Amino acid sequence: MTGKLKIVISDLHIGAGDFAAPNPLDDFTPYHEFTRLLEEIKMEGKRDQKEVEFIINGDLFEFLQVPAAEVFDPHAEYPPAAYRDSSAEASVRRLNIIAERHAPIFAALSDFIHAEPPVRRLTIIKGNHDVNLYWPQVKIRLRELLGATGVRSSLLLFAEEFINREAMYIEHGHQRTEKINRFPNFRHPIDPDNPEQLYYPPGSQFILDYFNQAERQIWWIDNVKPITALIWYTLAWDFNLAMRLFLQFVRYVPGLLAGSLAASANDADADWLAQLQDESRRQEVARQYAADPAFRRQFHRRLAQVLRNAGLPDAPRPLSEPEDEDDPLAFARAEQEALQSVLRRDAAAIIAEGRAKVVLFAHTHRPAFEQLPDGGYYINTGTWLWEEDMSRASKEAWFDLFEHPEKYLHTQRLPYARIDYDAAGNPVPQLLDFSGRGFEWERSLSFWEKIMAWLYRLFGAEYR
Repeated sequence: MTGKLKIVISDLHIGAGDFAAPNPLDDFTPYHEFTRLLEEIKMEGKRDQKEVEFIINGDLFEFLQVPAAEVFDPHAEYPPAAYRDSSAEASVRRLNIIAERHAPIFAALSDFIHAEPPVRRLTIIKGNHDVNLYWPQVKIRLRELLGATGVRSSLLLFAEEFINREAMYIEHGHQRTEKINRFPNFRHPIDPDNPEQLYYPPGSQFILDYFNQAERQIWWIDNVKPITALIWYTLAWDFNLAMRLFLQFVRYVPGLLAGSLAASANDADADWLAQLQDESRRQEVARQYAADPAFRRQFHRRLAQVLRNAGLPDAPRPLSEPEDEDDPLAFARAEQEALQSVLRRDAAAIIAEGRAKVVLFAHTHRPAFEQLPDGGYYINTGTWLWEEDMSRASKEAWFDLFEHPEKYLHTQRLPYARIDYDAAGNPVPQLLDFSGRGFEWERSLSFWEKIMAWLYRLFGAEYR
């Protein structure tokens, strides 16, 4: 291996909490693990005389859940208006709150940056939750906080959309997935109606106006991606909660609503939505939903059609109905698989065009490592937040999560990509887990599974 190393992580969503005074809107807890990872990388770089670049691929900070307060109280419940100001001045205030609440993280990143050989660099790509990094004032303040000024200034790099060099392509990925999280111009995300503010897509507005309140009751609610899958998962547990979430959500979906439920282009759909909005009528729907399988399947089909208007703009294939139309969990899994398939397809296209040999996305909070047919690699670096793969969980497991969320609070994988380079300069990627729990695809196969895998390969198929 040559004397350079890339480490890529994503989706830390560091907000306004810490150990001494937790904040329900800040889900980042693995302080010690993060600083230990940086220490291990530093020691390896020094020992092996490797130049190291630490790349954070979007959503390092959770600006959407930090109020622009002059004096921050972690115990206070701030109104939605406190989160909406996205000006440069308000964004710097948010960054100062985050830095004050997470001083050890900022100290560790500052110490990681190293100007003398072997050099250590930090590169930050902005994501949809920390789009505020667009402002030059925020970049300047972050440089000050990390001590990346003077001779160290070149060691902290910012990327507005992606980086594409050294056989790598790295992008957060929200611009390729759900329509509700897309920016018209992510490189310059200015609000066209107010150039002193940033443009917030519907997904961000939904967080500001609804999730920031809902998460105080259901702390893990914003960790299930995409939001449409969360609605389906919730529907398996509590019809009324799912419908309240759904009705709040559709207010922000382009083309569905324009300030009221009557914006549906179809009279039947408008009546259906109005029925769900009315408390007493919704209770009757809930009773029918629970008692009548035929009604439940019809309800699922209608709900799926509405949610798709907020979904993927150009999925590799149309999202088909699950085989089990009676099971909302099946619809949730289909949503999540469609999200992953878009990024997998785009990674394959970038590699086929010769732009990179390794493509890394993030955003979905679901780690992935795949060698593609042409020999390139697609990696998703997942998240360092609470993460339990519930995509194949039973209804009983989802009931347990809703009833006893504290059991899952510390369930974390800590994924990061490691990219070494061979003597010819080719990248050699890995997806590792700093928690030690590993990933499902890394588990050892039984003897019988090895036989089955050999038979599948013999006939040109892939064993899963």
